[in-house]
Amino acid sequence: GQVVMSGREEVALVRPVDGVLTMSLLNYATQIKPLADFVEEVGEGRVSADELKLARTLIQQTSSDEVSLEQYEDTYTQKFKEAIEAKIAGKEVVTAPEEEDVPVVNLMDALRKSLKQGGGRKSSAPRPAAAARRRRKSS
Repeated sequence: GQVVMSGREEVALVRPVDGVLTMSLLNYATQIKPLADFVEEVGEGRVSADELKLARTLIQQTSSDEVSLEQYEDTYTQKFKEAIEAKIAGKEVVTAPEEEDVPVVNLMDALRKSLKQGGGRKSSAPRPAAAARRRRKSS
């Protein structure tokens, strides 16, 4: 359905979860870039057997069937509230300097190193980035 939130129309999905109606906001089709637009950017890639094995191992180690949103903190809203309170108190609000360029790292080497350091332990909760991807996919 469609709802109005903060004066703006949004597409929403309402569904029952554990006996409670929940609402998830979705994107309009015009807000999503078609997959065909990425074909030229991605091109054809070849994946070695080692890379495929590494990808499967990473997915297994960082995946979880249950998600606990309590493990994530909304730091943006907290910092925003602090800035508002500082402004009300008459303090000057200063913006953060732009971040410096981060050196490019070989992703495969970094993933292999991460796996070696992790000792092969299975995470009981997903990483914040993985949870964000799941939310975007469900929207």
